[in-house]
Amino acid sequence: MANIQEYRATSANPNYVSVFDDVRIFEQTLNMASVLAKSAFVPKAFQGSPESCLVAIDLSRRLGVSVLTIFPHLYVIDAKPAFSTQFLITLVNRSGLFSRIEWETGVDGEITVNYCDFKDGQRQTWSETVPNHYAIAKLTERRTNKLFESPCVDIRFADRNGWVSKPGSKWRTMPEIMCAYRSASILIKRICPELTMGMDFAEDVQDAIETIDIRQDVYLDEPPRAVKALPPAQKGASVDELSAALAAAQTQEELDAAAAKIKDAGVSGADRQRLGKVYRQRKAELVPEPEPEPEPEPEPEPEETPKQKRTTPKKKANTAFTSLQAAVQNAESHDALDSVRVAIEEATVRGDLSGAEFSQLGAAMKARANGLNARNEIPRESQLVNYQGMLDALSRAKTKEDLQMLLKACDSNVKRGYLTNAQGVDFYSECRKHEKKLLV
Repeated sequence: MANIQEYRATSANPNYVSVFDDVRIFEQTLNMASVLAKSAFVPKAFQGSPESCLVAIDLSRRLGVSVLTIFPHLYVIDAKPAFSTQFLITLVNRSGLFSRIEWETGVDGEITVNYCDFKDGQRQTWSETVPNHYAIAKLTERRTNKLFESPCVDIRFADRNGWVSKPGSKWRTMPEIMCAYRSASILIKRICPELTMGMDFAEDVQDAIETIDIRQDVYLDEPPRAVKALPPAQKGASVDELSAALAAAQTQEELDAAAAKIKDAGVSGADRQRLGKVYRQRKAELVPEPEPEPEPEPEPEPEETPKQKRTTPKKKANTAFTSLQAAVQNAESHDALDSVRVAIEEATVRGDLSGAEFSQLGAAMKARANGLNARNEIPRESQLVNYQGMLDALSRAKTKEDLQMLLKACDSNVKRGYLTNAQGVDFYSECRKHEKKLLV
């Protein structure tokens, strides 16, 4: 390797040479990674993946340890690379900057916590009263003899952060070790992160994800190949049953109940994504999004001269029409309706309304007048005056033709709201009486 000193980097390992600094170094290291990827001595996550082995080799050179030492302690959890706590503690102890890490441990009373795990293929939750183990990690800097301590990490602290209640959590089976490891990780991250190159602790990453995958558990005493498959709750048959329950939901309540079963079953990964897609599809079917209402087609307007088009913008006419239409619907009396009629006539004179809009408002006025007549038969003052005028005209009638004209006028006045329905009936009776006088 030509002039390797050119590729030395400043790091925890003074002899560190990055595999990404030179094409020749990269190709030589990639050949090594290809051989390691075919070996049965590397973890399954690295077998058949020269690229992952290449990254592991670069990490080993950066930290100054053998790549075969790194492999047993390097994990990929939820797509995040992380080292075991034991390995990172070893890096700190061998650095020579600190004395060996020590712990203050003990039990501080008891605490009731909720545990969760899979039993007989089902997710179960229960409460237990357990000793409240605690640990405080301590590091002494050799140069200054200064003592650094971590916060007190106990079972109560872990329970508040939700680590104890996760399925497969080792906080239930080995609480003393978990307290010690978590206190050490907090202290190392705070005091000397440069010694670990900022790498995550595997236990921290596991506690951060929603459900621990027991196949990646770094505390299993038996080798990984002896670990059985995931619990039955995550097998294909159970996922199919949960998917069928989502598809069969007929109401939002049933859909929420099926979603709660998925959460209780602890389904994760690709199965969780698959069920989420079924859930969203079924929810969209149960609660369809409202379709936008079609916009009403504009009424044809009569042709206008260029001068009218300049002085009467379409937007102004539409605004005036909408306002007057609302005024017609909100009119609670004939007097209010008469005021609206005057406003309509004035708007028409100004050119704010088209012919079609004027016709629509006229029809709305008639409908509103009929509604007011049906709701209130008590005549207004103007209707009393109109009725008296009709009676005066009736007294002057001399022929049947005069009576026929008065009856037609009465019908028109009732329809337009100038007379009430009761006044119209009374006028018909007066007409019949007057007709008999004419016959005599």
